[in-house]
Amino acid sequence: ATPTCTELGLFDAGLHRRMELDLGGFEFGRTMMAYYLILEHCYGIRVPYDMPLVIKLEDEATGLDRYFTLDVDTRFAWVDTHGACPALTDDDIARLIAAPVDRPLWEQLLPPERFTLRGFGVVTATDVTDQEVLSTLKDELLQKGAMTSEMSVEMLESRLRSLLRCPSARFGLICLEEGELTDDDDARDPAVRRVRAVGRSLLLSSGEVPFCPSRGDSIYVRALEQRQPVVVPDLDARSPKTGYEFHLMEEGFKSVMVAPLRAGSRTVGMLELASPEAGAINAFNTMKVDEVSGLLATAMRRSLDERRDHVQAVIKSKCTAIHPVVEWRFREAALRYLDADDAEREMEPIVFPGVVPLYALSDIRRSSTHRNEAIAEDLIEQLSLAFAVIVEASAHRSLPGLDELGFRVQRLIEEIGAGLSAEHELGVMEFVQRDVESLFDHIVRYGASVEKRVSAYRAAMDPRHGMLYEARKRYEDSVTLINETISCHLERQETYAQALVPHYFEKYKTDGVEYTIYAGESLLESGDVDRLDLRNLRLWQLMSTCSTAWALDRITPKLPMPLETAHLILVQSAPLAIRFRYDEKQFDVDGAYNTRYEIVKKRIDKATIQ
Repeated sequence: ATPTCTELGLFDAGLHRRMELDLGGFEFGRTMMAYYLILEHCYGIRVPYDMPLVIKLEDEATGLDRYFTLDVDTRFAWVDTHGACPALTDDDIARLIAAPVDRPLWEQLLPPERFTLRGFGVVTATDVTDQEVLSTLKDELLQKGAMTSEMSVEMLESRLRSLLRCPSARFGLICLEEGELTDDDDARDPAVRRVRAVGRSLLLSSGEVPFCPSRGDSIYVRALEQRQPVVVPDLDARSPKTGYEFHLMEEGFKSVMVAPLRAGSRTVGMLELASPEAGAINAFNTMKVDEVSGLLATAMRRSLDERRDHVQAVIKSKCTAIHPVVEWRFREAALRYLDADDAEREMEPIVFPGVVPLYALSDIRRSSTHRNEAIAEDLIEQLSLAFAVIVEASAHRSLPGLDELGFRVQRLIEEIGAGLSAEHELGVMEFVQRDVESLFDHIVRYGASVEKRVSAYRAAMDPRHGMLYEARKRYEDSVTLINETISCHLERQETYAQALVPHYFEKYKTDGVEYTIYAGESLLESGDVDRLDLRNLRLWQLMSTCSTAWALDRITPKLPMPLETAHLILVQSAPLAIRFRYDEKQFDVDGAYNTRYEIVKKRIDKATIQ
């Protein structure tokens, strides 16, 4: 049976209840120590062992964790043997020394029933709380995500309470999240710098920086300027107080420390320590924060670097034209660029010869015509409402200026009805805003009926666009629904196509959706593409175009404006070469001969069936 602490003769029962101890590990260490004594006393071979045991106790007065190392002095113990000592050869001794924790081997060569230990040992307990807490903090801060979750901040707070011997201490972290900083930048306060709470912040407890017109006198700005911790043992007695200090007092804190976290020459964040007890946070216990600040600054810098890498990864995946299929080629070029001498350092051309292009388009038929009709409908309706205002105002006061304005409005209605041009779209709105709407505040005084017409006009206007936006909204909502349906359907189909054969894929949205595929051996690092793969890809293109048409047919009843779509596949029989344009950050066909393919792509959607 595993012995209890009392049976081991080292701890009383009260101490046992307050400590965490692996009794199995303790019993194992105790047994191996006995074997080392046997080897030393009976065979004259001293084993240079050092097996310190660290135990964690809960302080009854504060409830905080404390750590102690136990060192056992065995000078007052001796070994009795039952009969002659078991014979050990040189090989046996070498095997024992080579396996100091192989308990079965030691029990085999030194049977325990042949020995009895007598005497006593002296156990010395040494308080190593500071060293243990710092060591644990180092291990925890090395873990990924150590400074991002509320749970990790709670763990850090528990460690700092033990280190400072302050059970009421509260812990917070502020990250200063702005690019590379100069020395002058360090003095800028958290309200100017981009800041965010890391897990939890005492100042940013409401999710934003508190209002503070005199922030330059605050302890936060002082800590940034002095690059030293600022300790306030009694917030009530501090003068002057700024909005930051009043915020901390509203949160119930009476003593506080703010320390800048510096990694190299850069201030990456701020450490906050506060307590609801005056004097609990003071200059003496915060002397221990220096080493912790260094650890937190390093972890904060690593967290910022990881966040920057994540941002770059998002930009790379969402905002650049480098497709994952061809990323290997860019990686090779980047490695050669880094390995080259400075004088010869230049990004090499990235060209993929012999690729087969596949192009398809799902477009809205007569989209420009539908758009112009929607704009014309809105403009005519808006001009008609404006004309009604002018007519009503003329009925109250017959003025030549109103008659002339009404004539111009009526003539514009007739011109737009005959056909909308780009000049109409811009000129009409400029005319309405400058010559018509500017009079409304004056002519509403002509009578209640005029005011009613003006109110009807203004109520019909879209507040975001400042114009009538009904027919155009129906058109744009219909276009958006069609484009989203096509795009989402293509993305699902593209996942299947990549499984057939990896390829380069890019998609564009306009009044419809078009996509280009490049496939071929030169695109893949393995270079494994055959004619059957290309045949499968062409068949997939036909099938996906058909399924796109079916998907659009299902949403037709939901369209605010009925629009028709047409679908087109351009078949290119001859392979071509594509080149990455570093200046434009995108691929383009390479060579004058291949340019013809791009010209056809840009013109073919204008064709009509004869």
